[in-house]
Amino acid sequence: MTDKAPAKFSFQFIGKRLAQLAAAVAAVFVLYTEGATAFLNTQEAIKAKAVANNAAIRQKGEAMLAEQHARVQLEIARNAAERQSADAEKAEAEARKAESETIIIAQKARNAELKTASEARALKNEADIRRSKALTELEVARVAARQFKAEADIAEGKNSKTENQQCLFLQELRWPLCPGKTSYEKVNARFEGRC
Repeated sequence: MTDKAPAKFSFQFIGKRLAQLAAAVAAVFVLYTEGATAFLNTQEAIKAKAVANNAAIRQKGEAMLAEQHARVQLEIARNAAERQSADAEKAEAEARKAESETIIIAQKARNAELKTASEARALKNEADIRRSKALTELEVARVAARQFKAEADIAEGKNSKTENQQCLFLQELRWPLCPGKTSYEKVNARFEGRC
């Protein structure tokens, strides 16, 4: 029995040691598998977190770009509005200037028309005055010529008129006694028979 006992004991001992070794290898394998899975899960989580962070950073960058683009568009719109407002004010000022120029041109034309009419009236009045003076001087010359002829005829005794006719003729020559302030009015009064 003693011979069999150590052999049994050694097989049992080796079996136990093999079982312990297998259990230890299995435990190490399980730990390795669990650790590797945990490591892989951690790596996946880190990778997912990095992807999420990158997406958040990209979205934040896109939001900043969109905001900057919106600001640029707003500034462009403001500048366009100011330019359009300035253009509108400029067009309005030009319209007012054109209207003022039109009024000035119309006023100048009206003034020229009034000046021309005034000058025409002045020329007509001057012509009427010269005509009146000429008629008056002509009538004065005629009266002076008749008076001179009558006085010459009386002096020479060649007048065949009677003395009564000569008195009427001399009364006719007294046109300065006719009503009127100017010679022209007196001559006209004489022709109209008012004196």
